[in-house]
Amino acid sequence: MNLNRRKLFGLMGGAAVAGPGIAKQAVAQLPQGLGLGIGPAPLWGEDPTSKGVDCGSISGRDWRLDEIATLKRLISGDLTAEEKEDRRRRKLHARHALISQEVASLMSVSGVRKLDIYNERVHRLEDDIRRSQHQSQLWRYLKEIGK
Repeated sequence: MNLNRRKLFGLMGGAAVAGPGIAKQAVAQLPQGLGLGIGPAPLWGEDPTSKGVDCGSISGRDWRLDEIATLKRLISGDLTAEEKEDRRRRKLHARHALISQEVASLMSVSGVRKLDIYNERVHRLEDDIRRSQHQSQLWRYLKEIGK
């Protein structure tokens, strides 16, 4: 096909003109009733409860009260074992970046030995992180079974 710049831009212009028509046709072919699962939204500035929609509660309870209780507990330092393990895991992930700097700063060690030390430390750290993840998962399962 002999294609020059004018023909190419002509095709692009035709695509821009045809695009909206194709989009309208695709929307028209969507199955009917796709949006029926969502109730009517309140108008801007209107009270959300005026249409029977209670945005502040889930199953009759205000979610903000639960969030306030959780934040108070976290601020006071009263952490569950799982939350303590999550913090420890985040510290381990932060430690990952320091390993390469520590190994690089070893002066009287050859390059090959530095790579061995680096790999060994990274693998140990990854094992600790994996163990922490398994511990948290075990706690979660035991908590679910206990319910």
